[in-house]
Amino acid sequence: MKEGGEATKRVIGKIKTDLAKGTITNSFPWEGREAAVYLYQLGIQEEHLEGRRVLDLGAGRDLNFAKNLPEEGIHAEVISLSPAFEYLHTHLAKDPHESTRLAVAGMGEELPFKENSFDTVVMFYVTLHIDTDERMVAILKEIVRVLKPEGVAYIGPLMIIENQTTGIDRSKRWLDQQKVNEALKGTAVATWNIAPNVPAGQKAKTLFITKNKE
Repeated sequence: MKEGGEATKRVIGKIKTDLAKGTITNSFPWEGREAAVYLYQLGIQEEHLEGRRVLDLGAGRDLNFAKNLPEEGIHAEVISLSPAFEYLHTHLAKDPHESTRLAVAGMGEELPFKENSFDTVVMFYVTLHIDTDERMVAILKEIVRVLKPEGVAYIGPLMIIENQTTGIDRSKRWLDQQKVNEALKGTAVATWNIAPNVPAGQKAKTLFITKNKE
């Protein structure tokens, strides 16, 4: 991530201030997240974006990651995928920004792309809308399928269950980390990191995936 980007500095400053005050609310984020928020909260490395073909899986209605990534000094071909079929057709068709040309309607469980299509996949706050481990596993397998060999994916935040934790209300979108690891075995390497933006006491993580060589 570019530390010098003004948007990035502002986002980091606000998050740190909110954490210090105990008032942070971005576990339930707003629509239209900036590219700087993606970069900071997912820990995305510039080398995985610059000059790369990138899929923003669950891009939101405004496609802000694709639109304002150049403001961070990073230039990539970003394909924005959203399930908002009607919105993409009726509203974005009138948007002259170049990023709307690369907007695709689709679902994470059945990505409308060929194998080995992307260098990088990002999926930010989409897991709030994924209500079962089975759906999450299906999406992860699709992500690995469309990644090029040694391609990477940044996913988060994930509310996870470790060591068969009991008494968890699964309606809050907790996921079984062991099931995720097993689903990726043999095809990709999973690295789990603590999410940097959540209140104390919440077990939220980000997932970094590297697809195996073929």
